[in-house]
Amino acid sequence: MKVAVVGGGLAGLSAALDLADGGHDVTLHEARPTLGGAVHTLPRREGDPEPPPDNGQHIALGCFREYLRFLERIGEGGSVRRLRLELPVIDERGRHATIKRSPTALLRYRHAPLRDRLAIMRALLRWSQTPHAETFADELRARGQSDRAIERFWDVFIRPALNLPAEEASAEAGLFTVKTALLGEPEDADIVLPTRPLGEMHGEAAGRALEAAGAAIETGARVDDLDSLDADAVVVAVPPEESARLLGGAGARALADRERPSPLRPAAAARAARSATRQPRALDLQPRPPDGL
Repeated sequence: MKVAVVGGGLAGLSAALDLADGGHDVTLHEARPTLGGAVHTLPRREGDPEPPPDNGQHIALGCFREYLRFLERIGEGGSVRRLRLELPVIDERGRHATIKRSPTALLRYRHAPLRDRLAIMRALLRWSQTPHAETFADELRARGQSDRAIERFWDVFIRPALNLPAEEASAEAGLFTVKTALLGEPEDADIVLPTRPLGEMHGEAAGRALEAAGAAIETGARVDDLDSLDADAVVVAVPPEESARLLGGAGARALADRERPSPLRPAAAARAARSATRQPRALDLQPRPPDGL
């Protein structure tokens, strides 16, 4: 089957790799000149220090299994190092505290008052995966967390893990991350740090892997009309607003109203593309809270 993947971020790259590995004829279309989407390394400029700064998620967790599988697939599994969860946090007055998988450490977390620390412990003891709100911040408020606790504890943990503050992350993504990282197996809470520039170990490496798998890559190629693509199926792997523009109709309105999705999972909708009919179809690839990234 000829499949066009629109979007060269982690979602599109992962979907394209899954499809190419499944034997499909894949062409990836990316509007930017480079692959990787929000995960990239800024261009080098004369006089800037080395290495150039990265943009994107700088910290992953051990529970991001799909993300780690993605890195292995593109030959970058050795470009990370894992550390046990132990986040040193320094407040505006220079005081130190640590976030780690320990009730004692949580109770000693001095950046939140004792009342908030006890509320955090109660929330963790009663943790469930059933969301009651759209954003993770509102979900935490529904679970008795104060704005101060969200800012000084939950955001410190969630922001580096999801590359989003609690006010923007989906409730499902936040619930999943806390459940697996703080309440799951110890290795799920490991901090996974990159050892190379993000652009090199994501977009550039994935591009090489796609070419080796026989896929075609078109960068600097903005897609304005899905019907113009020579494909039996289309995977749309772009942000909601761009998906709405491409898909049009009632689907566009639904996507435009949808909360910004979690960036946790780059893989996934390839299975839907594999089962597509020979008639061209647009498959909306919006990442779901995963068992991985």
